[in-house]
Amino acid sequence: MKNPLSKYTIVATGDFGSHSYGDMKRWVENNGGTWATSVTARTTHLICSKEHWKKKAPLVKAAQRDPDIKIVTFDWLEDSLLKSTHKREKPYMWKTIEKARLKEKKEIRAKERKQAKHDVAKFGRGCKSAMSDLQSGTSKARSKPTSTSWFSSSLDALQRARAERATADAPAPPMPTQKSSSISHQQAQSDFHTAPGADEPTDLYHIYMDSTGFEYDITLTRIDLTNNRNERYHLRLYESHTEPHTYCTHIRLSKPSELPKTQLLVPLASPFSTAFRGFCNVFRKRTLLLWDERFERRLAMSRKLPGQEPYVYLPPPAGEPRGVLPEMALTKPHGDNGVCEDFI
Repeated sequence: MKNPLSKYTIVATGDFGSHSYGDMKRWVENNGGTWATSVTARTTHLICSKEHWKKKAPLVKAAQRDPDIKIVTFDWLEDSLLKSTHKREKPYMWKTIEKARLKEKKEIRAKERKQAKHDVAKFGRGCKSAMSDLQSGTSKARSKPTSTSWFSSSLDALQRARAERATADAPAPPMPTQKSSSISHQQAQSDFHTAPGADEPTDLYHIYMDSTGFEYDITLTRIDLTNNRNERYHLRLYESHTEPHTYCTHIRLSKPSELPKTQLLVPLASPFSTAFRGFCNVFRKRTLLLWDERFERRLAMSRKLPGQEPYVYLPPPAGEPRGVLPEMALTKPHGDNGVCEDFI
């Protein structure tokens, strides 16, 4: 299209990098347009930089007073010249871009709020599981102190005064010897160390979640179609609420017509490396897979022995967190298809 900028009077404001006002003036005039340095009644377009749009430069304020003036980015001029045609202004107008940015920001905030609610719900479920598996935070409540009165009758005050005088007139008791003092101190120490509830868990735990949002609360299944049996193996890695964090690993085996069997595999207050290694070892022995091989089910089929049926791990669906492997040295079996003794 010849002269795509004919009938347009164009003004520019802001810094456009390597493109000077002289270059822009030449491009506009060579394509049939009119170049101006101020906003007037004849102005049709104001090419504006991002900085001048944000701070509302004088030319921007002047152009905003006239609704017919289109305030656009430099891309509108560039695309019109490259395509040799007049490009539609709406996608390039700063008010359109600003509206889209605010909409995107609003959507991001809504998504963050939704994710926060989801994380809170996941955290609550993890705490509930910890209460059930570990009985954490179940120390006995302290008894409430009995209330005392601030006032007493005059008769009570008189009786106390008489008792104090009687005590003052009585001979003073002998001073305790060093031996008796030592015994008393030892007795106090013994009472302190044997205080009831001292070994009860007072810390609260929740399901450990890695940086991707994956919760280390997995279920392994083994289905026996011949006998119509479905066994489930629950494996959980817990983290303490308080810092520095401590960890533990809990397992639960559920079989048909049997009561579930539970075990605290790695005790409370363990370091992460110990708890995670216990988690990985159980996963490896039940599925015949290392934790970083959890998506390779075919490897388990190649490693199983005759009559051996490994448990199956179903990873989260695509799009949901699947977990990362912390930087730990885990030994892999020799050869992808070989059977390692650790898997038996």
